[in-house]
Amino acid sequence: NFRKNSQALTWGELTQFTPKDGVYSFIRHAKNGQKVLVLVNNDKEKTPVVQISRYAELIAVGAKVRNLETGQEFELGTEMTVEYGIAILEVLE
Repeated sequence: NFRKNSQALTWGELTQFTPKDGVYSFIRHAKNGQKVLVLVNNDKEKTPVVQISRYAELIAVGAKVRNLETGQEFELGTEMTVEYGIAILEVLE
């Protein structure tokens, strides 16, 4: 189980970001370099676009990530659409 084995999620430092356009987000990051970005959209009526530059202090545009629910790997562009629900992304590089 990723959640139980992840140093970032179990012991990592928490950096929260001000909610914007209905999206709450935070990054958990551990001393071993592991980072997990969590995006929460509680509005079924909206599909907001998040600017990745908001997280520049910890995650670079172009970073490779894995969606932990779907297993899909992709590079973060300059923005990302956030569907209703929770997106948990492990930063791979």
